[in-house]
Amino acid sequence: MNPGEGGTTVLGRTAKFRGEFNGSENMVIEGDFEGIIRNPGANVTVGPQARVRAAIAARDVIIYGNVEGQIHATGSVSLRGVANVVGDVLGSRFSMEENSVLRGRVDSSRGGEPLPSSASIPVAAVPPRHTPVLAPRPVPAPEPLVLRPVEPIAAEQPLFATPPSETSPSFGKTPTSSYGHLSAGLVAAWRKLDSSAGPGASQGVSEHTKGHQDSSEVAESKA
Repeated sequence: MNPGEGGTTVLGRTAKFRGEFNGSENMVIEGDFEGIIRNPGANVTVGPQARVRAAIAARDVIIYGNVEGQIHATGSVSLRGVANVVGDVLGSRFSMEENSVLRGRVDSSRGGEPLPSSASIPVAAVPPRHTPVLAPRPVPAPEPLVLRPVEPIAAEQPLFATPPSETSPSFGKTPTSSYGHLSAGLVAAWRKLDSSAGPGASQGVSEHTKGHQDSSEVAESKA
């Protein structure tokens, strides 16, 4: 800090200070100041380019720039130009111009209250983090269970018919068809094979059928 005219302490624009300042003469801040300012018998002026994060105790406080912290003034507190103050103001008199901004409260009844000895560097307020609330998704109702009747499975037709027993009326008689005791399903399949295989296959089937008939006639004559 540099002494100015008339015993004024000046913190230049390029200067940065962190800590506690105790004095009894006027103070002008043009740079960055972070800490505590105890200057109860004199004035403190914050320039338009200054950035101050500090608790300030002085007689009169004049602010043109940015200040974050509590201000104690036994005299007056003035916000001028585009001043921006975040913190409470405790001063007997308070004034602010149209373009100035104050985010805090003003208590004139505590204007003569000194800065507490336990005052500390103000911590920048952290804006609350917005957490989006997700709406629950509707759960669709389960579809009703539909029971459908089971179609009966058709019984497979046996390839061979049950051979006649000795007590059956048809036991020992000559079969009425040329395929003997073959089932109807096997007969149909055999005929289909005859029609698709051609004349040669049909002749072979006919000879087989004829041989079967001859065997049947021999068995009947012996009987």
